[in-house]
Formats: sequence, structure tokens, C-alpha cells
Amino acid sequence: MGAVLLFNISDVRKKAVIRLLAYRYGIRLRDVNPEQQNMTIAQLLKDPEAKSPTCQDPFQDEMMVMHDLSKEAFHALLDTLRREGKSVKLKAVVTGHNRNWTARRLYQELLAEALTALKVRK
Repeated sequence: MGAVLLFNISDVRKKAVIRLLAYRYGIRLRDVNPEQQNMTIAQLLKDPEAKSPTCQDPFQDEMMVMHDLSKEAFHALLDTLRREGKSVKLKAVVTGHNRNWTARRLYQELLAEALTALKVRK
């Protein structure tokens, strides 16, 4: 079963769209608390009740991390969010490379990529 980790998604309509699609495609959703941002992605996927030392400087931007989604579910989720005007700027797919990163490190990597992409477009 696929899973999606949600970080700082406060827009009620956006969250409703994600929940509806998660239900439709059998995707497990997890809202990650800011204090859990120093846990690895693998830990967050495996144990929703896992505890770790509180993250001292949590990020505030929205981020969505997708794991093991079917191609159909992946495209439906992203296409629907885009069509509804509710896109999440920072998105990632869990890989063998990033699964042992903390959520905070993944966020920093995605932010750096987004900034690089902006510079390239200019």
C-alpha cells in the first residue's frame, strides 16, 4: 500500500482533495508534526507513533512525500491538485537514496532544487 507524508498542509480544501484521493486509491496518509521533522523518512513511514528528540527549528513550508504509489494514483494526485489550483510546491518520491534522510534534510534539498530551477528559468 502506498503512503503520503504531509508536512504543514493547513489549507482545508487542499487537504480534503488529498484525503479523497488517498481514500480512492488506498493510500495511507500521515500528517507529520513539526517536532518530528528530525526523524528519517523511513521512520516516519514505518511508525506513526515514533518519538524522537524535538526538532528545534522546524520548517514551515508545505511538503508532500510520496512512497510506493501506483502510477495511476501518483498522476491522479498531482493532476487533481494542479487542476484544483491546490498544488504543493515541495514534493518528493521516496527513493533508496533519500529514505534515510531526515525530513528536514529532504526539505533543504528540495528547497535548494527549487531555487536552482528558478535561477535557470530567469
